[in-house]
Order: sequence, then C-alpha cells, then structure tokens
Amino acid sequence: AMDHPLAERLRQTAADRGLLVAPIVAKPLEVGESWLLLFEPPNLGHAVRLRASFSAGKDDPLDAEVRRAFRGLVATAARKGRHLDHRAPPTLTIDAPFAHFDVEGSSLGLSVAIAAASAATQRAADSRFAATAQVHDDGTLAPVEHLPEKLEALARAQPQVTSVIVAAHQDLRGYEGPLQIMEWAHLAEALTTCGLSLEGLPQANLDAFCARIAHFRDQNNRANDIEDWKRLSMEAWETAKVLALHDPDASGAASVFSALFAVHGGDPRGADAVLKREAKLDVTRYPELHARRNIAAATAAIDADDLPAAKALAEEAVQATEGLSGRDRRELLGEAY
Repeated sequence: AMDHPLAERLRQTAADRGLLVAPIVAKPLEVGESWLLLFEPPNLGHAVRLRASFSAGKDDPLDAEVRRAFRGLVATAARKGRHLDHRAPPTLTIDAPFAHFDVEGSSLGLSVAIAAASAATQRAADSRFAATAQVHDDGTLAPVEHLPEKLEALARAQPQVTSVIVAAHQDLRGYEGPLQIMEWAHLAEALTTCGLSLEGLPQANLDAFCARIAHFRDQNNRANDIEDWKRLSMEAWETAKVLALHDPDASGAASVFSALFAVHGGDPRGADAVLKREAKLDVTRYPELHARRNIAAATAAIDADDLPAAKALAEEAVQATEGLSGRDRRELLGEAY
C-alpha cells in the first residue's frame, strides 16, 4: 500500500510508456497518524500525513502551536476524568517524500491533537476523516483560512477521505466539492467522529491531583530549567481541569500555577491564554501575572477605543512590576508602554 500522490506519479509514468497499472490502494492511517492539510501561497493546497510520537526528541519549531493543541487534548481528557500519561507534547514528523514544507500558523492544531490522541490510546484514527481547525487550550475549536484550496488538494491526494471535520462557524464559501463537511465546536466531538475514545486512558486519581497543589507551591520556589517549567505548566493545567468540578478552589490555584510556570518557561502566550480563560483568578500575589493580565486588558481596551481605561490598566501593570527583577520588569514594562 502507498499514498495516492506516489501512486499517481507511478501511474502517469507508466501511462507515458504505454503501460497499464492496476489500481493502487492508499495506505490507511496508522497509530499516531492523521491527515494534515496545508496551504502554499498563492493558491496551492497540500494533503500529507502527520505523525506524532511521544519518544524524546528535540524541540519542534512549532512548539507554541503544538503545545497549545496538546493542552487542548489534556483538558479534554481531564474533563472526562482521564489522565494523559505524557508530560510533554509529541514530536511531529510530516510524511511528504517529494516535497519540503515550511509549516507555520495554527491550523495544524486539530491534526496534531488527533495524531497525539491516536498515539496516546494506541488506536488508529479512521482514515476516511481528515480535520483542520485551530485548537484552543480548553479544547474548543476555531476556524482556519484557505480551506477551499486545502480541500481540493485533499480530494486529489487522498481519495479515500470522504469527510472533513472543521470548526463550527467555519467559512465554507468557495468550496463546492464532493467532501462532506462536519462542523464541531469541541475537540471531544472531533475525536469521537474519528473513532478515537479517551475512555481507555488511565482514570484520574482525585486525591493524587489534589496533592499536586503542594508540589506546585514547592516547585515555584525552585530553580528549574525551561523544559521543567513547561512540563510543570502542563501538569498544573491538567490538574486545574481534573479538579474543576470537584474542588474549584484547588482548580483555581492550579490554573494560577500553570500560568506562572508558563511565564517561567518562556511561554507568555500560554500564560495569557490561561489568564484569559480563567478571568476570575486572583493573581494579585504574583506580580508577573498581575502585570500580564492588566497588559492584556489594556490591549483589549485599546481595540475597543477605550483609551482612558487602557491607560489606567497600563499604569496598574507598571505598578505591579515594581517587585520584579530587572530583566523580567524590563520585558513587562516594554509591553505595558
């Protein structure tokens, strides 16, 4: 079995020589794989395999987007009372033997989450389904751009795919092809559609997750390296979601630590995402988080043309940085001003 682009290339070569080639069956998705839909300017689409592995590897250049999709998967499993037994996002491989792609942007999120779920559960996704959407930290899906070009490429390259999962409210204008489009709002729905269930993952032990809060307090006073801070941020995020319905106070504390550890790990976007989604968290005890929240709120006020509010929030952010060290304070002051 082989992928359709290679089969078509062989078929065309044979036809040029007057030879007949029997139909070639495309290889189905294996464990840890999903279809990845790409766009190449000005108007070219590609459909290739994405492979996720939890074996140790180097940081992926798409680390921020992969981490966000993985957070969404962790949150989805946690809401089901399940524990994803991996401390770091997967390493990715794009299987495109005849081309090189510089992948950027956030539209690969759903493909990453599906491949990671497949690897974690050791079950292959249904090859008849492809998916393209952004995945937020809480598992909600968001629309992508250039969908018509991607779908046309998918229909050519992987004819065994009959349906494509997209985010609810995805703009479908410009596409009139044969693929069935399925709109979902959350990662959980997309995984079920692809034949993947998180119910087989280990059950989350509530007592063990509650005990993590004391561990996080201890770790916050230690000198961890960047990768350890990122791992701790992911653990705290999972803890917050597992405890959300059982112990809201502990869940809130875990969310604070997740944002704080993300800042320590050089992932301010991850911290901002937590603070945005957990708007009621009290972060006044943590100057870096207090400042970041006010900077984000000031930016939103500017977007809403409320300049007096933006100025007040920026000034509060500046005041919050007074207890920070030189480098951290300089970076936040730069954002505040």
